[in-house]
Amino acid sequence: MVVHVISESAHQFELEVLTLLVVVAWADQQIDDREVAVVLELARSSGASDVEIETLRAGLADRYLLPAPNFQLLRARRDEVMALVDQMIGADRQVVADEKAVRAAILRLLSDD
Repeated sequence: MVVHVISESAHQFELEVLTLLVVVAWADQQIDDREVAVVLELARSSGASDVEIETLRAGLADRYLLPAPNFQLLRARRDEVMALVDQMIGADRQVVADEKAVRAAILRLLSDD
């Protein structure tokens, strides 16, 4: 039997990425079913608890129900985070100016200062 152990810091990183993806999903002021599916599938595959998934669902329903992502934690894996941000932006097959602006802001926040 193989047991997968995820460190607390790795799990926290995954939760921060998921929180950021919810923020990105809201960039165009609406949530598409495909965006919801991306977030929830990533949450399930990362081993998020039922409580964590419900918190993400609440954020997908109302953008003001999630805390801001921890950019300091996300900064360590910027390229991976930006790849996921790009995946989320393209999830609804429409890229609008607001999404491009949010992407640029995230990239600035993830840059080493």
